[in-house]
Amino acid sequence: MLSHIRHGLKDRFKSSQGANSSSNSTTLPPPISSSLLKAPPLENAQTVLHIGAFDPRKEGLTQAQRTFVYFYSRKHAQFCAKVESAEALDKQHGYVVWPVAIAMWTLADTYARTKSKDDLRRLEVGFAALERHWNEKHSAYTAWVQYDGNDDVYYDDNAHCANALISAHEATGDPRFLDRAVAIMTKLVPTGWDRTGHPGGVPWHIGKNNSRNACSTCALAVAAGRLALMGVQKEYFSEMLADLVGFTEAHLIGYDEMLVNDSIGRSGDSDWKVERVKWTYNTGFAIHACVLLHQLRGGSERHLELANKMAQAAIDHRGPLYDKKSADPVRRWWRDSTFFAQHLVEGLAVLAKAQPDTDIARQIMHELEHFAAFVRIYLQDPNDGMYWRSLRLYVIDDARTAAYNALTGGERWLEPDSSERENGKGAAEHRPIAKTMLANAAVARIFMLTGELVKTVHVSAIEE
Repeated sequence: MLSHIRHGLKDRFKSSQGANSSSNSTTLPPPISSSLLKAPPLENAQTVLHIGAFDPRKEGLTQAQRTFVYFYSRKHAQFCAKVESAEALDKQHGYVVWPVAIAMWTLADTYARTKSKDDLRRLEVGFAALERHWNEKHSAYTAWVQYDGNDDVYYDDNAHCANALISAHEATGDPRFLDRAVAIMTKLVPTGWDRTGHPGGVPWHIGKNNSRNACSTCALAVAAGRLALMGVQKEYFSEMLADLVGFTEAHLIGYDEMLVNDSIGRSGDSDWKVERVKWTYNTGFAIHACVLLHQLRGGSERHLELANKMAQAAIDHRGPLYDKKSADPVRRWWRDSTFFAQHLVEGLAVLAKAQPDTDIARQIMHELEHFAAFVRIYLQDPNDGMYWRSLRLYVIDDARTAAYNALTGGERWLEPDSSERENGKGAAEHRPIAKTMLANAAVARIFMLTGELVKTVHVSAIEE
């Protein structure tokens, strides 16, 4: 599945794989004590089922710690997979910048909630790992760790980095995080931000100007809006937010379904054409950006109403974002992965908090509880507490396929997703399951964000 989402990791990173990451550290990691690498106690799904409920905030914080312990390599000063698997490269299976950015975001969210010294140290370690990707020439984080001649820079990756750094600054007040975020937004982003209006928006990669992508445009709009609300270069970032939201309204939102399309693209000088694939994160970032624009403009109702309409479409179990393989709409979840769904969860949570005690806020709270209960019970490996990637249980393994059939009354066969497995030769179903940091950091955020609205998730919410 990931090869379809990101156009193939091999193509994306083939120019970087020759670099030995262990010899290219530009930032020395801070000393890390063994206490930071101690896994928290495991409370598996069977325990939760017996109790009948769980605290999503607590589970999110615990999962953030567990993710750090599982994936951080003190030896390599890098986040590394246990085995050769999705998003991991080189001999030590080091992660590319996308999951590192999400891990950094998760660590920032964690420290914001706990203010503990251990969580601050983990955040510092995460920042040092992220800094290994910093490219001074582009004022950007490169896909693989930085080395001479590495110009592999993606606008969407850097949007995630900017948002993670903004969260880190908000949590700590440390100007280093803000300085990096502002550098990305004022030096890198203008090289891709099309301000002509023909068509506008932001492409995916610095070397590919034949597309304008929701994943970069909408995520950068969120970063711009957050900076503007903080009072950082308010006029400039307010203009960026308004322009990128305007492009999204004009070119990316499919008004027949009120969801955000993936991109527009063209070949040569041909007309721009819409790529109508819909992922949860694109709509999530668009909702979030519209709420920020509403707040910046002193209560602009038009963008709040637009956000409400997109949210209604995003939580409609009969809509395009949901997996229709279940005949019962109640037993449907987003046809996507945890690492994309986290951004929709955040957009929905931001919208609900912006208008509490409204019908849409109550609907969002209900859906987030429904979703969190499903993730907690069905996506966790009871043996180690780690989570799988896909929200479609029948692409993970035989046990999850059987659970899906029992839950929905279906008769699905396993349709193995290779991104849930170790890399290698042979059919995916014959390769071992692998845990990925992208999925687990995202799950931690899903629970923490849900916990801002729902204090207790009841297992029975799966049936509601």
